[in-house]
Amino acid sequence: MKRTLVDVDYGSSDEEAEPTPAPEQKKRFGHASKKLYGTIVRLVDRIRDVVPEMHSLVANVNPPLEGLAPLHISLSRPIYLRAHHREDFRIGVQSAARAQNQFPLSFASISSFINDDRTRIFISVEVGAGHTQLKQLTDSLTPSIKKLHQEPYYSTPRFHFSVAWALLKVEQPPSNQDEGEALDEGEETGQSTTFPSISDIPESLLNDLNKEFGREIREGGNFMAEAIELKIGKVISTFKLK
Repeated sequence: MKRTLVDVDYGSSDEEAEPTPAPEQKKRFGHASKKLYGTIVRLVDRIRDVVPEMHSLVANVNPPLEGLAPLHISLSRPIYLRAHHREDFRIGVQSAARAQNQFPLSFASISSFINDDRTRIFISVEVGAGHTQLKQLTDSLTPSIKKLHQEPYYSTPRFHFSVAWALLKVEQPPSNQDEGEALDEGEETGQSTTFPSISDIPESLLNDLNKEFGREIREGGNFMAEAIELKIGKVISTFKLK
């Protein structure tokens, strides 16, 4: 099995100022085999052939010499911390990691997700095996997040890593949107008025992508989740699972 990391990434604010969202940053990811990475690159190329407005989240990723490439699975919404909250929260994440055994992780299918602000839409690969353990980790982080009076992760999460994104045309949010179906991402998408936007990802495209790439993704191998990576501002901490 290959090693992978699951990730918690938080913005931060100066203690003297009101908390404001930190600039979006590319997070540290888990790792994919060279074979799976090749599948992902071809997947993104096909997506952009059909929807040229989509932007790749893997184009600038070079697999290391050992044949691994970075991927990201989020365990949190964006959380904003004052300086005096950082250490307590770091300890909370460390405690959650120490309580969770290492576990195998695999991937299942290709889906689309919309962020909480309904400004961006993503095409992502969803987790298969390992979902239960990832949910245990997010549940164990909930007390630390609620202590900060912020919103914990979704009660019915769909864990995934994203491979492409596009700006979403501004529309009135639907009143019946299901919780857990609009997920926030932390990639360097850098929203700009010069980028074209789209209104949706056609269901037919997702079906075609799953037919063409789904089997390769499912057979891409298992990955052993060994640690949680926490990023607060520019400081990265890694906590081993037990």
